[in-house]
Amino acid sequence: MPDANATRWRNLGAELIRRRVDLGYNKRTDLGRTVGSPAYSVLTDIEMARRTNFDATMIARLERTYKLAYGAIDRFLAGETRTLEPAEERAGDRDDRVRSERELDELRHHVRSALLLADRLSGRCQGGRDEARSAVG
Repeated sequence: MPDANATRWRNLGAELIRRRVDLGYNKRTDLGRTVGSPAYSVLTDIEMARRTNFDATMIARLERTYKLAYGAIDRFLAGETRTLEPAEERAGDRDDRVRSERELDELRHHVRSALLLADRLSGRCQGGRDEARSAVG
């Protein structure tokens, strides 16, 4: 007879995968890049039911990451519900994510530009501060 607890965790993993896809993240790595998301390895562990020893803080982070109602994972594992309860969705949540991704791409561009400038300046700055000022100015 299969272990009921292991079956509940496997079912939870399947529900979390469905939820992730419903949120528009076909790849686990994309969800792992969202702000506040646990590490990719944690997402993999819970979706694949590789481990079950998550503390209450991690469960809360997972609920926020998957946009679930507070306590949804515990209620699902206890057999109180057959599906995961989504958190109340605010108007514009999906738009916020798209905007955040655009802003993140723009920030990456600025960081790359700053690093390139720093590399160029480090080569020019051998002669002193005046050269650095003229290179920036």
